[in-house]
Amino acid sequence: MSNRKGQNSILFITTLGVFVIIGLFSQAFGQLKDQSNFNDCSEIRDKVRKLEVKYLWFNHKSIDEYEYLLRSMLRSFPKKKVNSIDVSWTSRDDSRPFRSLELVPDESDSTQPSFLPVSLKARGEVEEDILFIGNGLPGKQFTFSFSRDPDNSNFRLEMTLPELDGTLVERAYSMALDERRCEDLNRDGKLLDSTKVEVNGDKLVFTSKISTDSIEKY
Repeated sequence: MSNRKGQNSILFITTLGVFVIIGLFSQAFGQLKDQSNFNDCSEIRDKVRKLEVKYLWFNHKSIDEYEYLLRSMLRSFPKKKVNSIDVSWTSRDDSRPFRSLELVPDESDSTQPSFLPVSLKARGEVEEDILFIGNGLPGKQFTFSFSRDPDNSNFRLEMTLPELDGTLVERAYSMALDERRCEDLNRDGKLLDSTKVEVNGDKLVFTSKISTDSIEKY
């Protein structure tokens, strides 16, 4: 009987040792993974800069400008004042640089005039930000849409591209988005977590969906 107890004790200690080793390995792997993320960020940054040098139409700062626009929209349309909205802006100019926008009201009620539940100053600031990012992206026309319901605040930017390789355009701006996310790894309130970049036909499209309950932290 005592021999069996001794064997059980040895088995317990051995099993405990295995768990300790696994735990230490997991911790070390996590540290290596964090370091790998850092290295990946540097690699992405280098690739983005090379694309920027090679292609004059590409500017990685457009991702920063898009993030700034989202923050501007959330600041100008706070949840406590705007519970529900569905509007969009479209460029009015036939050629670049874009100088003016047309506000398109809620499509569900086309009889309503163009109206925003914010001050003229706030509207002017938002529209300046929209024009700014529009002029920084390659394209001939663009539309920026903003909607909100009790669940989400939704953003969509569509830029009509000139004759460019759509696959290359999507790759370049997706990498710029990845670089920006790498910079946000150690920050709270990562606004671009839900953002997607893709090219559909001749349209470069940025989309973001942010929980309406969480917008106050941005």
